[in-house]
Amino acid sequence: VHLFKLPIEDRQRKQTVSLAVYGVLVSASDPGPEVLAGYDRLFRETFRRATRPVAGKSVPLFEGQEYLKLKDLNIDTISLRFEPNLSVRVSPRSLFQERQDLDLQLRGEIRSNLTHHTVIAGTYLLEAKGPFRPDEATRREFGVGSIPGSQFRDARRALQKPIAPAGLLAFDEELPSIEPISLRTTGLVGWLKSALSGLRARYTGTVKLSFSNVRVKFERERLNGVFGSEKAAEVFQFKDEEKIEASPVQDEITFQLETSPIRGALLFVVLAPLAILAFLVGRLFLTQDFYRVQVDQEEKTVGLRRLRKVPVEHELQPLGRLCRPLRGVAVFRPVAGVPGVEVVPDGIDGRFVARLMGRGSVIIAIIPLHGSHGPAGGTPGTTRLRPGAGALSSSAASGTPAAPSSTAAPPSSLPPPTLGRPK
Repeated sequence: VHLFKLPIEDRQRKQTVSLAVYGVLVSASDPGPEVLAGYDRLFRETFRRATRPVAGKSVPLFEGQEYLKLKDLNIDTISLRFEPNLSVRVSPRSLFQERQDLDLQLRGEIRSNLTHHTVIAGTYLLEAKGPFRPDEATRREFGVGSIPGSQFRDARRALQKPIAPAGLLAFDEELPSIEPISLRTTGLVGWLKSALSGLRARYTGTVKLSFSNVRVKFERERLNGVFGSEKAAEVFQFKDEEKIEASPVQDEITFQLETSPIRGALLFVVLAPLAILAFLVGRLFLTQDFYRVQVDQEEKTVGLRRLRKVPVEHELQPLGRLCRPLRGVAVFRPVAGVPGVEVVPDGIDGRFVARLMGRGSVIIAIIPLHGSHGPAGGTPGTTRLRPGAGALSSSAASGTPAAPSSTAAPPSSLPPPTLGRPK
């Protein structure tokens, strides 16, 4: 039930009188608190501010907008309003870093919708219901996720001073985070963007206000001057003081978090050594040394990376392997323990004699090409190839060396190795 005071001009008496206009919701069954709250707002905000045309102008229907809510006091008792663009306090810096404590600084007003009662006692509770979702642009660009409302503590305060009928209570509260909060980006691209340039995200979420242990005082003089008001206290059973159960209300808040690009500097400090290390490792394993391998009348060019091996064969008979270890340069490892095959050094760097039972002997010559290197020294059963070794051609079974080749093609123009499949 809502009561409006409508001023009407009595032309016969040449005076203005007040007409009581009652807004009554009639229902065959209990409509429930949510429906009643909706009608309360309709009467209080829409109908109360109605206008009428007078002399071509629009004037308020209820001059002074005098209005009384008579029933039910438990419904739509209070309204909550937050200041737009609430601020966030970040500890200990002004810009948000990775995993920091946040304090949501809530400022706003609690308005009493009671028209003839003063709120004299009560406890209000502010809760971050959340979730607090980032704006769509930031979510798409950085993949930033939501912040759950459960990440923040509640604020509970007892009423320090009365709230007059239709009065306001301003509040300034902080909801601190329970633990450091992290802006979680998804994907490598989003993380790199936030690390290098920082990000600015606007979050929107819900905060709930509950009012408990509310006690109100009836202000009888607020009904004076309204027709029939002397009966209102009896009809609606108003008490001088009573306890009511105020329905909770909630509203959305918006705040902004801006991160610092300092993570980009840290990222550079961390990744720069890794990039240098990756470059050196890549250079170590991807750089090829080229060798000319001559077996009898056949001549092939082989490119070797670190830890790679190429078999050396003659008429499908394995004679050894050309290997390039992690350190140093390529070595030729003759086969050992193969019946009917004996491969021994010929006394010249990079040259070997392979004795094949029943087929005579062949000369194996391995010559490092431009840019390849050969170490000094050797180990039993292996022969390392030294730089600058002369170009040895293949020979017949007699072992007589042929004339050396005058030029060597650069590695980029050499054909791919075809001696055998790398192992």
